[in-house]
Formats: sequence, structure tokens, C-alpha cells
Amino acid sequence: MVPKDHIGFWVNDGPGVVAKLKTLGIKMDADAGVKKPGLKNVGNVYTNDGFKVEILEDKEQTATTPTVYDHLHHFLPDNVAPDARAWYIKTFGETAVPGNAINSTFAGSRQLFGKAKESISPTKGRAIDYVGYEVKDLKAFCKKLQASGVKLDQPYSKSRHKGYASAMITDPWGISIELTEGLNKF
Repeated sequence: MVPKDHIGFWVNDGPGVVAKLKTLGIKMDADAGVKKPGLKNVGNVYTNDGFKVEILEDKEQTATTPTVYDHLHHFLPDNVAPDARAWYIKTFGETAVPGNAINSTFAGSRQLFGKAKESISPTKGRAIDYVGYEVKDLKAFCKKLQASGVKLDQPYSKSRHKGYASAMITDPWGISIELTEGLNKF
């Protein structure tokens, strides 16, 4: 499934970031950069192939970390979103939070599940080809996944990449997921 809607990032100066992107000719919504009363969203910008990136403002972001990843918004058919949310909670030990979100213990972020207005497609070869999770004891985690019926697209390997171990899976809705151990050291 292509997360048809967006990923979101916190920035410490939303209008400033949007203005800088505008000077670079980045496509964006007409009202991007305009603060909406009571909302932290300051606009949506788009990659060359039309993938939406939500810009959220938090003035408390430090100068040393002016941009922080916040969420990936999965849009699925209405009857599938609850199953996807449950799958991520079960498979990755995620934490359910009120509404349509889960807190990702692997990514340190949120995953949101909403209703798709159009058909969905696998992520492979798209704006977000895959998402990644850093996992402690990846080899044991892969064995746990396989025991629970999750198929590994690429098995656990310490030699596929220089300096870190990895494996690949695809969730039941087509999101490719790379699991790594040691990538966070780079």
C-alpha cells in the first residue's frame, strides 16, 4: 500500500521552512506556510512524484534538532484499517493510543491509520519504497516473526550490508519493511 496521504515532520519554524522550500520551487498547497489558529500544521509540501509531506511546527524544537520525524499516515480501505493497526500492534509490540494511532516502539514515532479514498498499491518502487525499523537482537526477532507466520522477503543477514544486519518483510497490505540491527551506529 502506498501511504497515499503523508509523512509528517516537526520543525521549529514552520513558516520559515515552507518559505525556504517555496524559493526552491517545491510544490505545495496554496495555504502552506499560513499558521492556522489552534493547529500545529503549517502546510503540506510534495515530492516530485506527488508524495505529501506534512510540516508541523513546535517552537520548542532545539536549534540543534530543527527537524524531527513524527509520523507515517497509512491510508487503507475502511474495513482494513483496524486490522492493519492490530497487525502492527501484534507484530511489533506497538502501543495503541486513542483514535487511529499507534506509538511505534521501533521507530520512536507514530503510525496513523486512516480511510483511503482511492485504491492502494504496494510501496515498492514508489516515493517511499520501504520503511525501516532498528531492532535489538534482530536474529531472534526474525525467528519470532517466522514462528508467527510472517514471511521474510529477505532473510536475516549480517553480510547483505556493510556494518549492520538486516532482513525484509512486507506487511499484509503491501508496505515493505526493512528490519536492521546496527544501522543506528552510522
